[in-house]
Amino acid sequence: MARSKRARNLLYFDHWTVGIHNFARLHPLLERAGIEASLLHAGSFKHLKCPEVQTVDGIEAIDISHFGTRFVRRALERLRPDALLMLDCSFMLDRAVILACRGLGIRSIYLQHGVLPDFDAFAAIVPMKDAVYKEDRLRRAIPYLKFDLPNYFLSGLHLDPRFLLDSAVYRYCLGLFREPTQYLFYPPPSPENLTDVALVYSNADRDRHVEGFGYRPDQVIVVGNPNLDDAMAQRYSSRAECARAEGIPDAPYVLYLEDAFVGDGWKGWTVASRRAHLKEVEDCCRDAGYHLVVKLHPQSARERSPDDFAGLTNSSVLGQARIADLVRFAERCVGHISSTVRLPILMGKPLLVPQWGISADLPRYYGEEVVTYCRTIDDFAARLKVNSFEYSRDAYIAHEMTYSDGKAAERIVQAIADQMR
Repeated sequence: MARSKRARNLLYFDHWTVGIHNFARLHPLLERAGIEASLLHAGSFKHLKCPEVQTVDGIEAIDISHFGTRFVRRALERLRPDALLMLDCSFMLDRAVILACRGLGIRSIYLQHGVLPDFDAFAAIVPMKDAVYKEDRLRRAIPYLKFDLPNYFLSGLHLDPRFLLDSAVYRYCLGLFREPTQYLFYPPPSPENLTDVALVYSNADRDRHVEGFGYRPDQVIVVGNPNLDDAMAQRYSSRAECARAEGIPDAPYVLYLEDAFVGDGWKGWTVASRRAHLKEVEDCCRDAGYHLVVKLHPQSARERSPDDFAGLTNSSVLGQARIADLVRFAERCVGHISSTVRLPILMGKPLLVPQWGISADLPRYYGEEVVTYCRTIDDFAARLKVNSFEYSRDAYIAHEMTYSDGKAAERIVQAIADQMR
């Protein structure tokens, strides 16, 4: 872990190593900018087996336990980076990190890594996720009591010895237990959740961070969505080339962009109900003359077992894949709320959103001028056979995506460099 005396030192932080791809895309650009970086994570305290120090995607990944402690503040005291880049700021452990950075004089930077719903859509999500979180909250509370809460208290006490005399601390802990979904994802505004600066996807996300989380407008920088950078770079020149590379038939296909509803425990979504849902979609695709390509959410791909998609005979189920080119050569796209559905919106593809069966109660993230909602399976089947879709997407793209020039990663790195001057 030797570091150059001249280089500026950035520390990535995440709860585990699974999201390291969010940093890996930036890593070479940061190195070229003279910024050295490594990852600090809490994987071993999240019941994951991982080495204390390892290299993942070219990045040195260090578990907090490597420093002989379970406290993130003590690890930060040893590492002393110039700045810290984190992917979340709403969880209890994130509060501990932010408070520790504040106490140690480390510049903290939040990097958005997924699509945020607006407040109305989130309100519709709460009862669907609360059904799982509230049922399981006693079991979920145990690791919090062992790891997250001690970290939160220690970081707070080092920043202010009167920390535990503040009633807001206890209101937050009680709220997290009583209303887990709200407090995990959209907690009431608090200085404890605010990094020094937030790098967000779009103008709409800037507004949400100011109005919903309490950031000042000058703390929020719109950088674009690096996941959309791929849409600007075409790797395959034809459907045939894409099919060979991705291992799917060279035939007209419908692309289904899956969400992590099963893994996240959304109401009504199980392995069996997802399989039945996809079977309905597959049958409609077959009837319309299309093959079905299912691009799994990364969480679903990690947790996949051999029987999860048994019975799908006209489908290709993919874990890793080049999504932008799959979208580019698809005849239609299907999806719900995954951030990947922004690719077909941006690339001018028809996007069908199921609203029947287990999808009926899902929140609507998009207006009807942006996507095509299919309220019944018959409606979906009919939409597969029409060739005319009328959308008005320009206003949505400008507000909800803002940048579509393929340079989000460059803007992120420039913003980080500016914060480290």
